[in-house]
Amino acid sequence: MNGYATSDRDAVTAAPGGLLDLLKVAAVVLDAGGHIALWSPEIEQLLGYTPAEALRQRADTLLVAPENRTRGRELFALSLIHI
Repeated sequence: MNGYATSDRDAVTAAPGGLLDLLKVAAVVLDAGGHIALWSPEIEQLLGYTPAEALRQRADTLLVAPENRTRGRELFALSLIHI
């Protein structure tokens, strides 16, 4: 996994040497419930949250300002309708 932390210890989310490693992309992957399922080393460097702090948390609690969380949850729910 080359440093990519996932909430599922058995999941293979990003192969070592894959595109995320090459591009050094700050990546966050959410599950269908809006919880953080993957937290890359670059996103940790960018935002300062460790994988232990971020994984399984609702993304809106870490990534959206408190005054915008209600609207963020509404928009996330709408996006699930179109999947």
